[in-house]
Amino acid sequence: MILKSRHKTLIGSITLESTALALLKTDIPYLAIFLFLIFHFTASLLFSTFIYPFISSTYRNSKGTFLAIFLSVFLFPVIGYIVYLILYIFVLKKQKTEESLPISRIQVEEITMDKVKVKPRKFGESILNFLKQEIHRIDEKTILLLKEIKSPISIEIAKKALGNPKDEVRLTAFSIISKLEKEINDRISFLKNQLKKKHTKKELLEIYKNLTLSYWELLYFGLVDKELENFVVKEALSYAEKTLELGEDAEIHLVAGRIFLRKGNYEKAYKYLSRIFDRGDLVTKWRAVPYLAEVEFYRGNYRKVKRLWKEIPISLHPNVYFMKLLWEGRLKNGR
Repeated sequence: MILKSRHKTLIGSITLESTALALLKTDIPYLAIFLFLIFHFTASLLFSTFIYPFISSTYRNSKGTFLAIFLSVFLFPVIGYIVYLILYIFVLKKQKTEESLPISRIQVEEITMDKVKVKPRKFGESILNFLKQEIHRIDEKTILLLKEIKSPISIEIAKKALGNPKDEVRLTAFSIISKLEKEINDRISFLKNQLKKKHTKKELLEIYKNLTLSYWELLYFGLVDKELENFVVKEALSYAEKTLELGEDAEIHLVAGRIFLRKGNYEKAYKYLSRIFDRGDLVTKWRAVPYLAEVEFYRGNYRKVKRLWKEIPISLHPNVYFMKLLWEGRLKNGR
């Protein structure tokens, strides 16, 4: 559809350019030049609009790129068209067009490993749940897996591995925890130092946002002692509010909602999560559903929970997928 629309723009541009050239044959010279400039200007503008999306993103981000295309076409009527059309044909041949599959037609049950090609590896994320239950099985090789997979479960396993009788396992576990904690704390320190300088509104928003996300990471990965948890929560929410005062940000709404959900403040969690559910894009809306459903569950609104899960047409994450099946009534007898 987009390509067809662009082709209409191209055809319109060529038609106007042909008309402009034909008008030069008018008997009245001044009128001919005047009409030519009007039609040629419009044709050049349309043609630049058509060519611009095909320019490399590296150059497309530059403010002067569109103007450069327009001037080259406007100042060199025929030559400009020919050069850019040759480039367009070359780019089009390099592109591969594929028919997109509507998400409603994708059946999770039909996706098999024969259809999904993945890079083979010895361990994966699924082994974390096994190691969490069988902590005594961790040895020098399996502890290295935790370095590759950054998740709350891997940090939890590393903490438990600190009591392992083997020195190599204990040291590796400690290094995993301390490295991640130092990385986040260094980032927070750097960002707070940045606040001492003058910044534009946009730059300040980014600093506040990154501070919010950094404090959230400390909570998310379980790197905060119980004594400091309230302080970290307060800092995260404080910077979240400062971020939202400067502009709307779906990621910050989601984080704030999850923090209040962890603290059991369901009303405030609903305030933040419902906002991105109602106003966010489709992907952001789907991200909010599991947490918003949890809020409604604790508030006793079970019908709303069921309706919320219907908003997600597909989910490949096992935990979310089985929750969806349960609330849709497709998961019975625990299977």
